[in-house]
Amino acid sequence: MLTLIADKKIKRNFCHGILLQVIKLLDNKPDNLTLEEDAIERLRSHIKSTQWILELAVDELPCYLLMDEYWKMVNLLIWRFSSLIDQNIIENVIEYLNILLTQDKYVAIVPGRDICLANATSLYFIILNKYGNNDEIQKLIYTTLPHKIYEVVLATLNYLLILYNELDIEDKFQEHLSLLRNQNILETLKKDPKYTSELSQALKSAKYSECKQKCLKVLSLEDDTQKYIIEANLNNREVTDEVIFSELIHLVENEHEKFTHIYLYSLTSFLIKKLRESDANQKCILEAVRVIFACSSSDNSDSTRGVVVSFLERHFKILINKEFHDLTEEEKFEMKATLLATLVSLLEDDEESLRQRCGGVVTDVTSPTLGPAVGSMCAELVLAHVCGSSPGPQLLAALALLDFRCQVCLSDQSDDECRVFDQNEKYNVFLEETIWTVACADHIKQIYKGSNICERILEMLNDPLYKQTFDKLCGSNVESFRNVLNGLESNVINPKVDLFVRELRR
Repeated sequence: MLTLIADKKIKRNFCHGILLQVIKLLDNKPDNLTLEEDAIERLRSHIKSTQWILELAVDELPCYLLMDEYWKMVNLLIWRFSSLIDQNIIENVIEYLNILLTQDKYVAIVPGRDICLANATSLYFIILNKYGNNDEIQKLIYTTLPHKIYEVVLATLNYLLILYNELDIEDKFQEHLSLLRNQNILETLKKDPKYTSELSQALKSAKYSECKQKCLKVLSLEDDTQKYIIEANLNNREVTDEVIFSELIHLVENEHEKFTHIYLYSLTSFLIKKLRESDANQKCILEAVRVIFACSSSDNSDSTRGVVVSFLERHFKILINKEFHDLTEEEKFEMKATLLATLVSLLEDDEESLRQRCGGVVTDVTSPTLGPAVGSMCAELVLAHVCGSSPGPQLLAALALLDFRCQVCLSDQSDDECRVFDQNEKYNVFLEETIWTVACADHIKQIYKGSNICERILEMLNDPLYKQTFDKLCGSNVESFRNVLNGLESNVINPKVDLFVRELRR
C-alpha cells in the first residue's frame, strides 16, 4: 500500500482510499507485534517516498482532504510504530507544517481546509512533545492562539485543556496528546506573564461560542484571572473585589447556559481566595452564596451543579462554622440557611455521583470518622447537626418548606393532551423532598412541645429576622403554608406543604 501511494501520478481519489486503509491497519496494530531491522528499513524507505503528499500544502490548489489523511497516518506512525520514524521524516513534516500554518493567504473554496489545519496543529504539538522541547511548544502556542483560522485556535485550546486534564477526548490526535501530556509545559506557561495576556486576547477576538467557551475555561483554571474574564464588562472602571464579585455574578445569571459553569467556577475560585483574607467583604460573600444556591437546583446543567459540589467539598465546613461579624443577624441566618439548602438540594440530585460526593460533605462536617453517607443517613446527620445549631427550629422550617424548583404536580384542570408529555426536561425523578419535610416536622415537634406548633412556624415566617430568607429559599411554599393553615384550597399547593401541616398537628 505504501508503494502505491509513493507514486506521484496516482489518482487522488485512489490515493485517498489507500490512505484510509493504511490508517485502519496502523490503528489496529497487535500489541505483541515486533519488526525486524531489515523490515524497519524497508518500511521507513517507503514512508519517505510518500512524503511528496506534503508538497500539496504549497500547491496553488491544495488537496486538503488528502493531506488530512496523511496527518492521521503520520500521527499513528509516531504513536504505534515510532521505530519507523527518523529525524529526516520529522524535519520534512515540520517544514510543511510550518508552511501550512503560517501562510498569509488560504484558498477559501477548497473543501476540508479547516479540519486539515486543525489536525495539522494537533500533529505539530504531538511532534514537539515527542521530539522537541518546552520552548518550541510554547512558541507554537503563541503562534497558533492568535491564528486567523478558527479551527487552529480551537486545536490549540484543546491542547491546553489536555495539559490541564480538562478535555473530553474526541479523536486520535487528542488521545495521543493526552498520553504525551507533560506537566512541565504547563508549569513553564504559568510562569510566563505573556501566557495569560495571549489567552485574554484570544478571548476578545473569539467569534464563535465554542472558542469563547474554551478560552474562558482555560482562563478560569489559572489563578487571579477574574479580571480578564470580566474585562469586556468593565468599561474602564477600577477593578475592586466588589466589582469582580458583581460582574461574575452578573455573568453567571445572564450569560448563555453553556458558559454558566465556567463563570461559576471563576466566581467560586475568587470566593475561596477571599475567604482566606480577614478583611474580605462579607456581604459580597453572602451574595456569592446566594448565586451558588441558585445554581444547585435541577434546572441547571450537570456541569454547573458539579462546580457547586466541588465548592461544597472544599469549603462548606469552613463557611458553615465561620463567624460573619460584619453581617446583620438577618444576613447571618440567611447565610447558614442558604448553605444548608444548597447541600440538601444536591443530596437529592438526580446524578448519583453528585449525591455521593455531597454525602462526603455531610460526614466531613458531622462525623469525620465515617465514610460518605448515603440516603436516609445523610438526612439524619444533617438534621442532627441543624438541631444542634442556632436557630435550630427556624433552619428546620426552612428545609421543610424548601423549594427544590421542580414541578411536582399539575392542576386538575390541565389539558389531558398536555399531561401526555413531559413538561420539564430537567425534572429530577430522584427527588424525595417529602422525606425531608416529614423528618424536619418530627424534629420541630421534639423542640416545641404543645398544640400550637403551626402557629409558631407562622410567626417565624412573618418575623422580619427570618422572613426574607424564607421567601428566597421556600418561594411559593410560604404562601401555600399560610393558605393551608387558613383552610384555603389551591391547585398550585405543593403536596408536601399540606403534609408538613398534618405532621405538625399530628
